[in-house]
Amino acid sequence: MDASAVDTNRNVDAVLKIGTLGKGETFAVRTILEFDVSFIPTGATIDATKLRWYCSTAATITEASKVYRCTRSNWVENQVTWNSYSAGNAWTAAGGDYDAVTPTPVAFNIAIATGWQEITGLAAFVTDALANRSGLVELILRIDDETATSHAAAYEERGDTDYRPSLVIEWTSPTGEHWLSVVAAKDTYVRSVTATTNYGAATVLYWGLVGADIHRSLLEFSLSGVPAQARIVSARYGQQYSGLGIIGTAYRLTRDDWVEAEATYNVYKTGSNWTAAGGDYDATKSVALGTVTIGWYHLTITSLVQDAINARQRILELLLRKDNEGAVGRSNLKSRENTDYADPYVVIRYEPHQRAGATPMGLSPGVF
Repeated sequence: MDASAVDTNRNVDAVLKIGTLGKGETFAVRTILEFDVSFIPTGATIDATKLRWYCSTAATITEASKVYRCTRSNWVENQVTWNSYSAGNAWTAAGGDYDAVTPTPVAFNIAIATGWQEITGLAAFVTDALANRSGLVELILRIDDETATSHAAAYEERGDTDYRPSLVIEWTSPTGEHWLSVVAAKDTYVRSVTATTNYGAATVLYWGLVGADIHRSLLEFSLSGVPAQARIVSARYGQQYSGLGIIGTAYRLTRDDWVEAEATYNVYKTGSNWTAAGGDYDATKSVALGTVTIGWYHLTITSLVQDAINARQRILELLLRKDNEGAVGRSNLKSRENTDYADPYVVIRYEPHQRAGATPMGLSPGVF
């Protein structure tokens, strides 16, 4: 929302701004955000919450700022302006209506360097939204001193799939379930044509076939944060694909001593060959990837995670390969070495102790 153009909607802009702008005359700019957290179960305890957003244009001078609860949930994204929350409907106070008392506003400084910024301490906003706001977290962000001259920062908005703002929430389920999210500890890909070349530093992973060149991807996740006797209620693997989608399978890689910076199509580490070139895997422990499409892809891997907890020292090893390695086609996916917060990850829902006879349940869409 922009005080220099009080009736202009900024939804088409590629960035969110906070601070002041102008030469000779100062105008405030504020950011308004909404997050739907209604998927969190009733009675859950909110343990920690942070807003994570990416600064693309840093301020020249840091400015003390605050996050407030916006008191309106009926503002319209493509109509909201400095003067109005929707077409023909004025804010009570220009610049957006917010509660300066409850929840207690959270202080932060606008970024003076580009990159990811995290604003912590927002648990009360989520708790309030769940109890009183139908699960909608409404936020207005502004600097404290809006008379300062040209002190502003710009952040990427939700249209950017790699850098969009996110509200990261940790909570404990009222049923005793817990949640854990981990990113890949190791990943690489191997190629049959360049069978002695390591690609551990690559920012993209591949699996499939190009010409006569077989590609496979290897990933490892440490699940040490899950208790040894936990029952895995559900687990989901996520990765961002940036290339052609094909049909494949995720298998349990049978070695945990492969070295990211040394593994190739022929060896799992320098001087040590795979039993079978291309990586050793257990064909009886697998999950079908189906047809992978471009963008974020999610796969339920509950059985593989439970196996890792029960029998693999809580280390999850995966090998991704094309089902038909005789037919040309290859998928490209971002590795943990990428720089745009698109690391491969696993999110796990678990109970600390297994219950005899319990059957793992699937996750509902949109839980994460």
